[in-house]
Amino acid sequence: MKSLFARITLAFLGVQLLFIIILSVIFFIGFQGSVNTWQSEKDEPLRLMAKKILEEPGIPAVSEIPGDTPFFVYDAGKNLVFSYRDRADGRGMGMHRMDQQFLEPIYGVDGRLIGYFSSSPRRFYEDQENANLVGSMTLVIVVDLVIATAVGVGLMFLFSRSLAKPALLLSRRLDAMAAGDLLSPVPVSGASEIVSIAHSARRLGEELSAEKTARARWSQDLAHDLRTPISAMRAQFEGMLDGVLPIDKSRIEKNHKELLRLEDLVMHLEELIKLESSEMLVNNTIIEIPGLFHDIIERFAHDIKKQKIDVSQNIHIQNLSADVNLLQRALFNIFANAIRHVEKNGKIILSSEKKDEKILLSVFNSGSFIPRDEQEKVFDRLYRGEYARTTPGSGLGLTIVKQIAELHKGTANIDSREGWGTRVSLMIPENQKTT
Repeated sequence: MKSLFARITLAFLGVQLLFIIILSVIFFIGFQGSVNTWQSEKDEPLRLMAKKILEEPGIPAVSEIPGDTPFFVYDAGKNLVFSYRDRADGRGMGMHRMDQQFLEPIYGVDGRLIGYFSSSPRRFYEDQENANLVGSMTLVIVVDLVIATAVGVGLMFLFSRSLAKPALLLSRRLDAMAAGDLLSPVPVSGASEIVSIAHSARRLGEELSAEKTARARWSQDLAHDLRTPISAMRAQFEGMLDGVLPIDKSRIEKNHKELLRLEDLVMHLEELIKLESSEMLVNNTIIEIPGLFHDIIERFAHDIKKQKIDVSQNIHIQNLSADVNLLQRALFNIFANAIRHVEKNGKIILSSEKKDEKILLSVFNSGSFIPRDEQEKVFDRLYRGEYARTTPGSGLGLTIVKQIAELHKGTANIDSREGWGTRVSLMIPENQKTT
């Protein structure tokens, strides 16, 4: 009983049975109340007659005595003073002592007990009109229950099938997605909850497909970026082994440079895999921004002096909550890019400010600009636009920056314009939970 159809059917039948039981109890209570009321109305004339017999001794006129049931009257000492049997038994009146088990008390005007009366219990069903009424009501109720159950079962079948069929189709589509078919149409029909799941499944398929494409492209780019330095070094070593190329310092330095490039790529790749791991933890602490900027500038002091770069700071926010190691790594990558692309005698500005309940950290450089169609791609893995192909780098620096921003539930952005320069920024929510 695990299918949606079976569960809905069972639930409906249970509710139907409970509904029938409740109606039956209500009907029985109401019907029994009606029977009791009828019985009281039938007994009241006998009570009045018994009181009259006790208060006015003497045999009452036959026309005044109910003739449809035996009738007995007793005094206060429970002595039989009057008896009237049903004329149908052929015995008529008689002063006989009867079973006194069901005696009804009779009180006088002053509230004093003056006697009792007794009669055979009046049976509701012995009245032909009552019997006809009960028969008609029973028939109507049975027919109504049969029709209601049949209609309910039919509606239940249609309703449960309307839920179960879209769910089954959606399940099959999800199985197809698990097998690798990510972009086939997802059936969108049925209840709003199932439609919502279908839309989510469609979005999931699109995202998985995009991720699959990105990973395939990343794998190709990674293979290319690994193959290039390896092939270059292999050619150099084979040439030296064959005696075609001389073994000198410049050639060894060139191969060493290729090894460093390969090492840098592997190191950044390892770092990115670690940052994207589900086990990656962010340890937020309060960071003093002036000190953070000072440390970054000090690490590049040699390059700044060599290229005569004008480095300045524009600090409006003094501290923020973030993981100090991750934030240093992100700013290091951004600042390294700025150093790499700023022109000689250019300028770099580090800024901090508050914007829309978030802390904005940015690094501006006055170097060459990035075309607008490439700005959206610079955070992609291994992407190296035309502006960066002639400079060293792994192509993963800004990807790492973006991942660090997302670990802080923030974003990384870039703004680059011709004649102005390039600004890379981190937008981090202000209220980061500290450890």
